[in-house]
Amino acid sequence: MLLAPLIGMDKHEIIDLAQEIGTYDLSALPYDDCCSFFDPKHPELRARGDALRENVQRMDLETLMTQALGEARIERL
Repeated sequence: MLLAPLIGMDKHEIIDLAQEIGTYDLSALPYDDCCSFFDPKHPELRARGDALRENVQRMDLETLMTQALGEARIERL
C-alpha cells in the first residue's frame, strides 16, 4: 500500500496518478471501503500452525515469486 508518497498530493493529483497506473477503476467501485473488496468472505481468525504449514507447502512459491518479480515495475513519482 502506498501512503507516504500521496501525503503531499491533492485529490486531483491522486486521481490522475491512479488513472495513469491503472488502479482508479478498482478504487472507484461502490464499496464503503475499497479495501473490503479484497477481504475474504470467511477469514480464518484462529489458524492453527499445522494448517498454515500445510497450506504454504501446497503453494508453488518459486513460481509465484518468479511471476511477481517478472511483473514488478518501479514507479518514479
